[in-house]
Amino acid sequence: MRVPGEIERRIANALGVLERFSDEVVEKVNSIRVDDLVDGGLNPYLLVSMGVRDFRYIAYLFVHKRVMKSLETSFGYMLEEFLREVLGGKSGEDHEECRNNREKSWICWWDIVLEGEYEERGIKFRGRVISVKSGSTNVSKENLEDFAQRAAEAEKHGYRPYLVLMYGKKVFNIIDVLKSSLKRAGARWEDLGDCVLVGRRVYEVLLGYDIYEYVMQKAIEIGVRMNFRDLIERKINEMLFELNKRFSNVNELLTELT
Repeated sequence: MRVPGEIERRIANALGVLERFSDEVVEKVNSIRVDDLVDGGLNPYLLVSMGVRDFRYIAYLFVHKRVMKSLETSFGYMLEEFLREVLGGKSGEDHEECRNNREKSWICWWDIVLEGEYEERGIKFRGRVISVKSGSTNVSKENLEDFAQRAAEAEKHGYRPYLVLMYGKKVFNIIDVLKSSLKRAGARWEDLGDCVLVGRRVYEVLLGYDIYEYVMQKAIEIGVRMNFRDLIERKINEMLFELNKRFSNVNELLTELT
């Protein structure tokens, strides 16, 4: 797939965001220590109820718990930064209007702002504003109601609002709530297919090119260089070695956990 040089440059910058995220994951995994586990990292009641009786499984549970909790916190921010780079936008907080009036400006809330006149279905907008979520399972009723209020305000200022879900195909679980929320807020609610963008359609609508497969291939190459599976396995083995050295059996560890 060939895209204009400017977009190709943006994609390269966005892939740099993925590479930095991978480096951060390696650092987080390498920083995990047995002391983190002993100091309250696992629930002893849960271990007992699950019948866990060996150190390897305890190490496995703890490492995966610690890594997934960390990733869930940071992954959403990474996707937001990634998409901002691809689209050539800026965060609402970095927008000049927000910097001049941070406490009151409506634009501060938005994850991405794309300036420039935009026309859709015969309606002209000053620009576009985007709220980024990982997927539909990361969106609550409160999120949708908040988005609807912000969308109505954005439209009053002449901007086209979008709710972007970076992965998935269907959004049936949020459509009814979002439609009613937009209607109550006084925002456009008839064209949810244009307002909510999911997966590869994010790029098609906001960028004008379907770069999804290209981005995925490049992301896979970054992941292969990191070798996440081997990284986790090495950390589990390291934890197992330390647990065997410090405790004679699981009961002794359970005692230490309380």
